[in-house]
Amino acid sequence: NSFSKRARALITSKIRYLLINLDLLLFIWPKTMEIAIYILNRMLNKQLNWETPYRTVWKSLLQQPLWLPEKPDLSYLRKYRSHVYTWISNLLKGDKLGLRALIGFLVGYRALNI
Repeated sequence: NSFSKRARALITSKIRYLLINLDLLLFIWPKTMEIAIYILNRMLNKQLNWETPYRTVWKSLLQQPLWLPEKPDLSYLRKYRSHVYTWISNLLKGDKLGLRALIGFLVGYRALNI
């Protein structure tokens, strides 16, 4: 199928770009693939009459997609591999000057509250 071959080539090129230009280690390629597909599914596509693949799939699954917005909300997207802070929920009582968060890097959008 030429469509699937083209899609695979596009995803592979996006993964390669992210891995090389962001100096990521090769073992993180599955997460990089997830983020590339996530972003591509929310980009407008000319073949789909300038709709996103995400919206097109949901429109085909639902008879009346009234709750789907016209444009996807991408305000929560952040730069891949940017610094993130994870809140430490089980702080010891009386530890007023201790760490409140751990520093990490953004490698995906799976959390419930981004």
